[in-house]
Amino acid sequence: MFNEGKYKEALPLLKEQALADAEDATAQFFYGVALVKTEKYNDALAVLKPVSEGTSAYKEDAAFFAALSAYKLNRKPEALGFAEKVSEGSAYYQPSQKIIKKCR
Repeated sequence: MFNEGKYKEALPLLKEQALADAEDATAQFFYGVALVKTEKYNDALAVLKPVSEGTSAYKEDAAFFAALSAYKLNRKPEALGFAEKVSEGSAYYQPSQKIIKKCR
């Protein structure tokens, strides 16, 4: 469902998976993204912040989606902090740069 863009339908399953293992960065990341896609920005931040501070392969991707969530909540200093964590090699570098410009 997630891959088909059916984020609302995927949320309960992703939540269940994320709650089953708080250390599973993959489950946390995809649950967080689904929350962003369904405009549940506060919930998304709570899920994505620990992933962005961790060591998983999703660290920078989670930072971008956390930045986007914070920006949508008009929490620009927080959005800036997350967006600045996204390196040039990331697929989300350019979108992060846009958030940085909007927050400065």
